[in-house]
Amino acid sequence: MGIRIIPLAAGRFTETRLPATYILGNVVDNTNVCRIIAYVQQSAEIDANGRYNLLQVVLQVSEYAFDDTASWIQGLTAKLKPSLAEGPNNERTLALLSQIQLELGNRTLGKGDRLEVLSPSRFAYCEKVLGTVAGPNQSSISFPDTAAALTVDRIRDLMFTPDRRDFAAHIAKLYGTTEDKAAVVSALTGAIIPPGADDVRRYRVNLYIALTISKLPSEAITAPRDVAALQRLSFAPEMRDPTFADNVSRALAQQGIE
Repeated sequence: MGIRIIPLAAGRFTETRLPATYILGNVVDNTNVCRIIAYVQQSAEIDANGRYNLLQVVLQVSEYAFDDTASWIQGLTAKLKPSLAEGPNNERTLALLSQIQLELGNRTLGKGDRLEVLSPSRFAYCEKVLGTVAGPNQSSISFPDTAAALTVDRIRDLMFTPDRRDFAAHIAKLYGTTEDKAAVVSALTGAIIPPGADDVRRYRVNLYIALTISKLPSEAITAPRDVAALQRLSFAPEMRDPTFADNVSRALAQQGIE
C-alpha cells in the first residue's frame, strides 16, 4: 500500500478524499492497517472528515482483525476517545469508535490468529511503524490523573493497549497519592470483565487488573463488594493459564484474601 494514498483519504478535499478512501478500503488488511493507525495518531491537525474516513477503513479491518492487530486498534480507540469527548461536534466519530470496539468484540474471523505468527516480517514492520508514534520509552496515551477520571471503560480500554504494564504502575502510583483511594479500588474491581463477556479483552484486561492489585498496599481492598469481585477471578476459566493464575494468586495474597 503506497503511503501517499493515506494523506489523500485524510485530506480536506472531497474530490480526492472519497476515491482515496475507496481505494484504501480495498487494499488495507491486517498486514498494513498499522500504517493508518500510525497516521491517525501522529496527525494532530488531521481533518475531521478525513479522520472519520480512515477510521471507517479501520472499522472494516476490525471485523476480521488478528489478535495483535486488535490490540493496536484498541490502543488507537483508547487514545482518541478522551480527546474527542472533550471537543465539540465529535459525536459521529465517537459513535464510530464504539462501533469499532463492538466489531472487535463480536468478530469470529481472525480471532486467535496473530500477525506475529502468520507473517513475522509484516509484524516487525508494523511494530516499527507504530513505535515511531511516541518513541521506544514513551507512552502514546495519556493516563487518567485523578480518581474521578479512572472510569471502568477507561481502565478496560487502557488495559488492552501496549501501554498496559505502564498503566498498571500508574494506577498503583495514583492510589498512593489520591485522597479518594476507595474510588480507585472500586473502578479497578468494577472493570473486571465477567465470564462470557467481551471474549476479546477479558483475559488480558483481568490479568492486568490482578497485576495492578498486587502492586497496591496490603489491605487496600476491604469493601465486601471489591473483595467478592477479586475472589471471583480465582474461579474464572482463565485460571487454567499459569500466568493468569499466578497474577490472581499474588493479588489475593497481597490483599490477604482467601
